[in-house]
Amino acid sequence: MRSTIFYNLSDSIKPNLDIIRQSIRLNEKLRNLASRTVNEIDDSTLFKELIEVIPTDREWLGYENCAAVTRLYAIYESFVEALIVKWIEELPRLVPKYSDLDEKIKETHIDNVGRILRERNKQRFNGLSLESAIYKLYCGFTDTQPYELLTDAFIIHDRNLRKEDLEDLLKNAGIDQSAWNWIKNNRNIKVFVQDVIQETTAEGLLKGLIEYRNNAAHSLTINVILGSDELLQLCNFVEMVCEALSELATYQLLLKQEKQGQFVKIGKISEWFKTPQAGVAKISNIKLKVGDRLFLTNDADCQVAEIISLEINNASSKEIHVSLETEVGIKFNIDARKNWCIYYANP
Repeated sequence: MRSTIFYNLSDSIKPNLDIIRQSIRLNEKLRNLASRTVNEIDDSTLFKELIEVIPTDREWLGYENCAAVTRLYAIYESFVEALIVKWIEELPRLVPKYSDLDEKIKETHIDNVGRILRERNKQRFNGLSLESAIYKLYCGFTDTQPYELLTDAFIIHDRNLRKEDLEDLLKNAGIDQSAWNWIKNNRNIKVFVQDVIQETTAEGLLKGLIEYRNNAAHSLTINVILGSDELLQLCNFVEMVCEALSELATYQLLLKQEKQGQFVKIGKISEWFKTPQAGVAKISNIKLKVGDRLFLTNDADCQVAEIISLEINNASSKEIHVSLETEVGIKFNIDARKNWCIYYANP
């Protein structure tokens, strides 16, 4: 199912995030160990050598902060670029003719291929084939099919990816829904900000991460030193932002595939009960069976869900076939919500 390609992308960053989390926890345990007196533990040479080379807590935390926030921002920025590259690679399948692409996409492609040609001697473009860039632009102008877009033309940016810059980069690639509204209203981020962070917004968290990263990269003095819990929270935030962006790209892809008849909207969840993780959906014109995978969407979420059980007229069934709109009891392998729309892949 090609619509899951962006979920696979978000899964790929998790090992790197886990390494950061493990390093933070390890350093915290080492600091706790180092704070003990020699009389509290075995009088070992190894421990004495450890004590001799340990910096002060503030110095140690400062360097840990620098390493963590630098890597976290790199993971976030690299993920956004990889997501856009995947999206651009999909566009020729979704829009077979270059001339039918959104004007913003064509404008970005033309302008940034020109920029790459002008700045071709810069190190950032060393790996690019200029002949390939020119040829891809030529194919676009002549509406040659199949065409290719130069993916590098859509990930050129000179500023840190704060809210506005992130939205601009995504819009230029044709992911035209307001990215930040999607992110801040995503179910996981809303709960995280309201229940865990409380003192700031999603935008404030991203802005803070970028400021910490810039301070770490460009200053000898570390202005703000975060504790282990705060660094771990930033790890979780970056992971949730990347997951939300994966869902946004998936949703945009789904809408385009719906226009091509590859997906069909079959109904909406009319009731949902969290405890059994099941509800009632009004669906029509579809044949469903246990094990089928559907897409559930709303204004800030897009998830793949597998059907665990089906019920119609208070009777369980492994398979149902409805024509007119019918209320169906349905249980998924995920926690859904009332009013989420249901999409099904046309065979």
